Amino acid sequence: MTLPWLVLLLGLAAGVALAWLLKRARATAPDDDEAPLLDRVTAITGRSPLEMFTDTEGEQEACETARKLFRFAAPSIEILEVSTAAAEDDPRDKFARRRALIVKTSKGTFTQDIECIKEGLVAAPFVALVNEALGAHGIRERLLQIGYDGDQPLAYFATGDGATAARLQRAGLLTEPFELPAEQVAALPCKPGTRARLHPNAVVEHAVLAEDSTLQGFPCAGGSAVELDEHGRLRAFVLAAPRTWGGLTFPRGTAMTTWEDGKAPLEATLSAEITLGGVRFPEGSTIEFEEDGTPTWAITGADIDIPLPSSPPEKPAGATAKGTPYRTRGPKGAATITCKKGACLDFCDGRFELRRAALSGDQVIAGIPCLADDDATFDVYFHANGSLEQAVLARDFARGGATYTRLTKLSFDEEFAVIRASSPG
Repeated sequence: MTLPWLVLLLGLAAGVALAWLLKRARATAPDDDEAPLLDRVTAITGRSPLEMFTDTEGEQEACETARKLFRFAAPSIEILEVSTAAAEDDPRDKFARRRALIVKTSKGTFTQDIECIKEGLVAAPFVALVNEALGAHGIRERLLQIGYDGDQPLAYFATGDGATAARLQRAGLLTEPFELPAEQVAALPCKPGTRARLHPNAVVEHAVLAEDSTLQGFPCAGGSAVELDEHGRLRAFVLAAPRTWGGLTFPRGTAMTTWEDGKAPLEATLSAEITLGGVRFPEGSTIEFEEDGTPTWAITGADIDIPLPSSPPEKPAGATAKGTPYRTRGPKGAATITCKKGACLDFCDGRFELRRAALSGDQVIAGIPCLADDDATFDVYFHANGSLEQAVLARDFARGGATYTRLTKLSFDEEFAVIRASSPG
């Protein structure tokens, strides 16, 4: 071949190669809004994306989808078998809407329930299935999510690298939360060996702290989980040291949630029995707060004896029913009420006062024989001044010249006068 012909052929080859490279650069540029989605993913991850899936119409297609997904996200894992089985709650229906997808590899069998398997690819269970297998095979990478382009589902990418995940986020390719090993999360002192969940914008959503840490002014306990919203505001944590709000001191170990701004407590759940506002609350009780940190009310976490609400002085002999309200607890009434879990108390003047409760058994309250009804949410209600507001009679009862039969619902005004009597039936 003569030299001119050789030069010509080399020139043509160089031109073709240059044109291909330019075309590829245009197609894969992450910042090019017109770039095909699959090519944008390729450019950012450096991996070949999975071909577009067809809509999953049934069992066979679901199995093939799983095989494709594993070939993309875990090419080093040998898939021995992919099958489906009827959901345990409906074994008779071969085409049950809830089906179990089963993948067997050399490291074990991995199963996920796939809902509506005949209607299309359900992303979350497929992601969980792949990631479980990746972990069992000692592979650090994780499938972050399955994305959708119109009606056609496709796998986006697999990664276990925080920097890559951040690049994907900046490119707008993350639309679902994803997980990373704690060691790859720099935003918080995460406990090694755990996994942190991140919002689609790569802000930490859930993580376990390695040590006691102060986050946004709150002492957060090491070894416990913290949760943040997509703006990075603290939403849930466990106290690492005592904190006081509204005159109430909550000990270390109290589980807290915050208002939307992340600056004030919303709810405290007690991890141990403690006296707050004059009431000995059991473990599991919750106290809620206003946005300014003032306690508002509480719900008991177990059966408990609660003092009767504070109320005005005893009614003197001969006093009329109207006028000044008087204390409702008479000689036949107990000083405390035995309440089931879930009793509600309001926070008033530095104390918790009982407002409504389900009774552990029939009890005499303010001289009224009150019924404990297993089917009722609450059995007794109290006015803000502490007087009994409503109860159902546990037996026949006479008062003020009137006789009321068992199961009659009595309603009282704040001066403890009967204002309504509803007979059963």
